[in-house]
Amino acid sequence: MKSSKSNTIYYTLLNYLKLWIGISGIPPENSTVKNTENQKDSLIVIKITVNTEKRMVENMLYTDIEPNVRFIKNSDMFSNIIKQMKEYFNGERKEFDIPYKLKVDGFRKKVLLATAQIPYGSVKTYREIAEKAGSPRAFRACGSALAKNPLPLLIPCHRVIRSDGNIGNFGAGAHVKEMLLKLEGVKLHEGRLLKA
Repeated sequence: MKSSKSNTIYYTLLNYLKLWIGISGIPPENSTVKNTENQKDSLIVIKITVNTEKRMVENMLYTDIEPNVRFIKNSDMFSNIIKQMKEYFNGERKEFDIPYKLKVDGFRKKVLLATAQIPYGSVKTYREIAEKAGSPRAFRACGSALAKNPLPLLIPCHRVIRSDGNIGNFGAGAHVKEMLLKLEGVKLHEGRLLKA
C-alpha cells in the first residue's frame, strides 16, 4: 500500500580513484520504501559503482523506491561519512566510525557482523566467515549474504575471498575489489592472494 504523504530521501555522490560512491539516507519515518533487500536493511544505504556517469549512480540509488518519494541531493547531511571516506581513500583511515543499524536477522546478520570484524589490510575466506556465523558448510550462502551487503566499505565485504586465494566477486566488479584490497596493502597478483 502506497503512502499518500511525500517522503524525502537525501543523497550525495563521491568520486575517489575513478570509483563513484552513491550514499543515500532514508529517515526512519519514511514508509514508502518498498520492502526490498538493499533498501530495508539500514538507514544509510551505500552503493558502489565504477560507472563514469553520475546519472547511472543516481539511478542505482533510485532502484525500488516508490514514485512519491523525493530525492534531494544534500552533502551536508553526510559530512562525517564524506570526511571518513576521503581519509580511507587517502590511506589515512583504517576503521570507519559511522553508526548504522542493520535491519536483518538470522544467518545473514551473523555474516555481516562477522565481516564487519575483519581488520583493514586483512582477508578472510567465505568459509571462515560462514564458520563465524555458525554454519561452516554455508560458504555459498555466505557469498549470497555478502552480495546483498547494504553498507560496503563500512562492512568490508571486499575483504572476503575464496579459499583457493582467488579474490572472488564483488558488486562493483572484481577489479574494484582488487583495487580496494591493494589500497589496504593486501599483496595480490592477477586477482589472487600472494602467500607470505
